[in-house]
Amino acid sequence: MPLAERPRRILTTVVTHYIATGEPVGSQTVVIRGALGLSSATIRNVLAELEDQGYVRQPHPSAGRVPTDLGYRSYVDRLLEARRPSRPLFTIEERLRLQAGMTPHLDDLLAAASYMLSHECHHVGFAMGPDTDVVRRPLYVKGTSSLLDYEMTAGLEFSLASLRNLLRIIEEKHRLIRLLGEYLEDAGLKVVIGAENRSPDLRECSLVAATYGDGDRKGTVGILGPTRMRYSRAISLVDAMAQAVSHVLETSRRLRTES
Repeated sequence: MPLAERPRRILTTVVTHYIATGEPVGSQTVVIRGALGLSSATIRNVLAELEDQGYVRQPHPSAGRVPTDLGYRSYVDRLLEARRPSRPLFTIEERLRLQAGMTPHLDDLLAAASYMLSHECHHVGFAMGPDTDVVRRPLYVKGTSSLLDYEMTAGLEFSLASLRNLLRIIEEKHRLIRLLGEYLEDAGLKVVIGAENRSPDLRECSLVAATYGDGDRKGTVGILGPTRMRYSRAISLVDAMAQAVSHVLETSRRLRTES
């Protein structure tokens, strides 16, 4: 059942502030940041209800609240419902062509896409090529070191065991290809958050991915990072990148046909 307007807005304030700072969010912060016109006591009551419903939790009794996977899911679902057209496509496509060439080979195009996704969002960017054999699909991954940078600059987003397992999965690309292939059978944009991941090794991660294609071939581009990621930016960028890759492939195909 969807949240009512008041708790939804308070949850949104908790999620956005926590994403930005990494600090638990107290009622006074919601009063200041939320611009809701509610008293601190009212907000405390709503936060307690959100905690009872599983949308937020307290890291320890004297702390503020942080979003749970369910809280992130509610927030992301609202983002997807209200999604506006992606950033100007020509800008992404122009930069993609500068990276990969005006009529790039698919490998160069995917390598450029994964680099741009990682560079823009400071998470792991990936681009998976089309193939009938899912295990042998080409996969380009950039920004693995960002996982370590994130730990040092923004606090521990992963347990050390999960970070080790995640790095191992990325290193063993065939495992990552198999895992991604399980999520990406359907076309379109997909966001998988925390415990929604089927693999225990990805339970502290979120995945934002979208399919691209030129009519005959279909593949995937996306971002892999901690659950505390800037979802709005990630969704917009991944969606625009998928459209840009599709357009470059379609244009290249048309030029080959005409020549």
